[in-house]
Amino acid sequence: KLIKRSSSAAHVICIKIVSYINENYANNITLSELCDKFFISANTLCKRFRRSMGCSIIGYLTSVRLNKAKMYLHT
Repeated sequence: KLIKRSSSAAHVICIKIVSYINENYANNITLSELCDKFFISANTLCKRFRRSMGCSIIGYLTSVRLNKAKMYLHT
């Protein structure tokens, strides 16, 4: 049961971070900023995000930015 709660909490944090990135992708988002905002260490944040999302935070942020740029170019 303890593992499920931990995994669930990690997933919830990742969902919040994904939401934050999707809303603020145009700003200069740093790992330090995310750590301060979500009260988590950089090491833990990176591990949990990669485990939950299958990619790094920087990789996810880059992907969001590229997809938004593609969308704007097509309109």
